[in-house]
Amino acid sequence: MAWPEKPEKIQNRESIKFYVAAEIISADGAEWLIVTFVPSKEGRCAFRYVLSKERGWAVLLNAEGTGPRTTPLREMLHAEWCWPDYGWFHVKAKNQDKESIARWLGLKSVKAEKKEDHYLLALDAWMREDAEKRREARRKANGEIEDGEEYLCPEEFPEGIVNYIRRTVLPEDATLLYKKGGVRGLCYICGHEVRAKPGQKFRKGEQVKCPHCGSTVTAALAYGAGFRSDYVENIASISKGKDGETVFVRLWHLRRDYTAKWENIPGQLQEITRWAIRGNKVAKWEHEHKFNWGMACYRERLRGWEKVDTLTEILDYTYYFYLPSDWRSVFAGTGLRYCEPEQYLSQERQRTTGTLNPIRFLLDWARYPAIELFWKAGYRELVNGRMRSHCYTKEANSSINWRRRSIGDAVRFPKRYLKLIPPEEWSLTKAGYIVDVISKLGELPDKNAQTILQRGISAECVKDAAQHSSLTKVLNYLKRWDQFMFRDYISECLKLKLDLNDRAVLFPKNLQSAHERTSAMVEYENNPKQWDNFVKRAKKLKKYAWNMGGLMIRAAEYPTELKVEGAALGHCVAGYAKDVANGKTSIFFVRRTAEPDRPYFTLEYKNGRVAQCRTNSNVSYESFPEVKAFVEAWCEWLGKSFRNGLAAGAPAA
Repeated sequence: MAWPEKPEKIQNRESIKFYVAAEIISADGAEWLIVTFVPSKEGRCAFRYVLSKERGWAVLLNAEGTGPRTTPLREMLHAEWCWPDYGWFHVKAKNQDKESIARWLGLKSVKAEKKEDHYLLALDAWMREDAEKRREARRKANGEIEDGEEYLCPEEFPEGIVNYIRRTVLPEDATLLYKKGGVRGLCYICGHEVRAKPGQKFRKGEQVKCPHCGSTVTAALAYGAGFRSDYVENIASISKGKDGETVFVRLWHLRRDYTAKWENIPGQLQEITRWAIRGNKVAKWEHEHKFNWGMACYRERLRGWEKVDTLTEILDYTYYFYLPSDWRSVFAGTGLRYCEPEQYLSQERQRTTGTLNPIRFLLDWARYPAIELFWKAGYRELVNGRMRSHCYTKEANSSINWRRRSIGDAVRFPKRYLKLIPPEEWSLTKAGYIVDVISKLGELPDKNAQTILQRGISAECVKDAAQHSSLTKVLNYLKRWDQFMFRDYISECLKLKLDLNDRAVLFPKNLQSAHERTSAMVEYENNPKQWDNFVKRAKKLKKYAWNMGGLMIRAAEYPTELKVEGAALGHCVAGYAKDVANGKTSIFFVRRTAEPDRPYFTLEYKNGRVAQCRTNSNVSYESFPEVKAFVEAWCEWLGKSFRNGLAAGAPAA
């Protein structure tokens, strides 16, 4: 069908956004409804939906030639129209077009309806129902786990979980629950009721010494709004389904016993999430919803299990994982029969608590064939990276195609590079470096690729310099100097229009001194208004402040703080002031809670990820497990709490 011309603008109807035309035709043995939306102003593209009940189609076509797509009508037009219960504004249609939509939907004539009703709400409802029917048909054809199968999970608790809670979870519950007034409290380490020292009070979130046992505990208000007030922690474990083919991963709240006696632990367990794993298919149900409103977090207990699509999201982010002694019999005859959860969990002995995610390990082992291949070939850190993918760059996360059935097919770089370093030294970060360098500089000789892998060289740090010299010379120069300092120095040379073809400029004998000079030159050329822009942006970044486990993080508040930080830790963060002011990056200070004013680590957050986090002499946080775990937890908190936040360095609105 030909696209209609743009209608003439109707006098005194400036609010009209679209004109709608509808026509019913018969073709190819089916009846079709063609609904065309023509914009009233320039700058928008006309589009139409082609719908067929017999074929179950609701296809979107654009006049500019793109398509077909299956974008829902509500999603396509939500930003353009008001959405009252009785219809839509900002749209005009002739009566005959309204009648065509009504007749195709099987509704009564438009003459008996409200004048404003264009039947587009009803059309949108039909399209959404049709899309759900098609999705359900695809799920059944693919053997997906259907809603209702959550009841194949046994209601009994895994054997031994109560002893595990007594032995492992409760001794680590370093909480002092105090009553209103902040004077009296109950310590969950020693189980004694205590009283604050004269002249002191317990305050929410503060770490204090228990007056009875001397243990360091965190104060929480009894019956308050915080998680610690109501719960100890979340506990996860596994059970075999009643059908013998399904493995259920289960997550419980361990609700707090306000007597601290723990005489009925099963009565304190409240199941909130179930995952079903059958073959390579996974499904998830929730019995509780959690949402934020303002500065508070709310939980809603559901009447029954509700199936959701957020497969890898874990409620509250952290949990204990209990692996029953009979786990092999639970996995026998299922898609997890070759899984090695004991080996995965044993890594915790060499890691800081909280860096592993055994739930996702089980889900991804079943869903992605390459997980098992890399794990059993010794590339454990690659698999670990998959479990915490929120910490990595786009290049790192896309460096492995986990759906492939061989290691050679899975890596998105020449397979021979895998032999350049031992399997245990591979990580997603290094894989991302290789993918990024290849995309920017082309395929590398093995020697250069090995250097990049062994020293963790980022493409961002060498790409500009490699335009004026060979990559081999650049890598040799970086044997003596920090790559990020070199990156910043080259960037400043480009801003100052220095001649990088001059070897003395490109490879200065003392990079630190040269960098200090170029930083001063760039700062001198900056607009004085940058100070005000920096301070304004710093105020917006305040809401990303966070603390956990004796560490805290906050944004730099003034450009002078960057100079002090750089001087104290011996790095070049002072040169980032302009980029922070312009929203190109964000600088945060990681400090010990006990020493909030003493420089410890400086963190750069850019393009939705941690670009770098360094301490004295530019040493990376990767060498400090406690700091690394803290930064990863902060990144995960950012992803959950501020989904549209620091995506490109700009703060959330």
